[in-house]
Amino acid sequence: TRLSIVTGVQTCALPISEVITPGIEVENRKAGFLALFARLDTGVSVEAARARVGEVSQRMAATHSEDRGLAYRIVPTLEVMTGTPSRGRLLLVFGTAGFVLLIVCVNLACLLLARLPERMREGSIRAALGAGPWGLVRAALAESSVIAFAGGALGVGVAVLGVPLLVRLLPADLPRLDAVQLDVAAVVFALCIAMLCGLGFGLIPALQVARRASVRGLREGVRSTEGRDRRWLRASLVVVELGLSSLLLVGAGLAAQALFRLRAVPLGFAPEHLLAIEIAQPWDTDGEKLHRYYERMLAELAATPGVRSAGFVDRLPLQGESQGAELSIPGLTFGHRVEVSRRAVSAGYFETVGARRLAGEPLTEQGAGSEVLVNEAFARRFFGVLAPTQVVGREIVLDGERRYRIRGVVANLRQEAAQKVVPPEVFAHYRDTFWPIANFVVRAEGEPRAIAASVRASVRRVDPNQVIDEFGPMSATLDRTFAAPRITASLVGGFAVVALLLAAIGLYGVLGS
Repeated sequence: TRLSIVTGVQTCALPISEVITPGIEVENRKAGFLALFARLDTGVSVEAARARVGEVSQRMAATHSEDRGLAYRIVPTLEVMTGTPSRGRLLLVFGTAGFVLLIVCVNLACLLLARLPERMREGSIRAALGAGPWGLVRAALAESSVIAFAGGALGVGVAVLGVPLLVRLLPADLPRLDAVQLDVAAVVFALCIAMLCGLGFGLIPALQVARRASVRGLREGVRSTEGRDRRWLRASLVVVELGLSSLLLVGAGLAAQALFRLRAVPLGFAPEHLLAIEIAQPWDTDGEKLHRYYERMLAELAATPGVRSAGFVDRLPLQGESQGAELSIPGLTFGHRVEVSRRAVSAGYFETVGARRLAGEPLTEQGAGSEVLVNEAFARRFFGVLAPTQVVGREIVLDGERRYRIRGVVANLRQEAAQKVVPPEVFAHYRDTFWPIANFVVRAEGEPRAIAASVRASVRRVDPNQVIDEFGPMSATLDRTFAAPRITASLVGGFAVVALLLAAIGLYGVLGS
């Protein structure tokens, strides 16, 4: 088995044993944490590659029974980078900005209609001097184009100052955020859109001038232009403007409501006074050596001054994803393959993060290899109406061979930001699995930042060469998790307020004329 790794423009193929601990691809053929990258040959389409992968998957399913039912798919890397959540948020903001632009255009049309009497006088003079209808239209469109171009230039000037500020406010994990800049293409696009809006929404007043301009209009002056149809048109445009602004306000309210509901979902743990440290070891690290390292790290962190307790977990709450395991329960028949989320934890993890234990006893070092904890969702799904206390002591089998006794039931922990339904989860001791990416959590006596230097020193005492990948309070992690929906709601709300202000200006213009 070989693993293709794409680095830059070169593709190198390494035996999988050189990057993954030996045997892991045999022990668990459904290890979902592996990501495979491939570069298509010249002339090979994505559809052809998908067909080829389908043939390979059928052959693998025929050879290995564990591969039956697995689905393989090829996804372009750019599509993975700009996934559905980011694309949806950007489209929402882009659509909201489009609505504001439309409201500005309606205001421009109202402004030109308000100046229609003056334009009629000028058009009548031009008509008397021999100007044709097309010449009158061009003169009127030239005025609206100048106004639109001036507005576009002003917007570009504001963007020059505002884009760096916006980049600092946006979530750091937004795909390709470092490439966001105001280049020549963006400036040309903005000015072209402004010119098109000026021409499009200045066309109606221009046609009005061309149709009504005459020598009679010159004699009657302003009074000849105050027709009922013009007042009706301006009022209709203002109604449309108010409707669009109201729609944006409703959208901003829905975005804010979604954010409030997202924050209202219980986390299942207490992020206050909690410090998180992520450390990665090489994938070819010996399993026993890795577990001894985790044990020394937990002991050193727990002995750090200002630390109340320390724990280990393979993935922190709100990080998403997990290792999977096939589940079977003696005495129960499912009729189909059932997989559950399996997480590796230390004995004191749940006490450290502040998760509630609903029944049973906490995990112990002595119970490694024979006992597990399950969450409330697991107990409800597989044991029905039984109380959590009745679930304690039941046996489960993971991956068809590892038998465990349920030692306790813990409350559901929120593992993803937008998680609506908590999946069944099994928490085994970290000695029961191999996972070289470690997340340590420490409960501080006071402010977590006050013990940050001491915690870093403890990590260096265990291994002076260890690189810390992530380090910071869980509250900061929580803020980063909800940063994207919060900023999206703020941007939509800001656009809605601007739209409402523009609508009020348009209404004032109609009532004051």
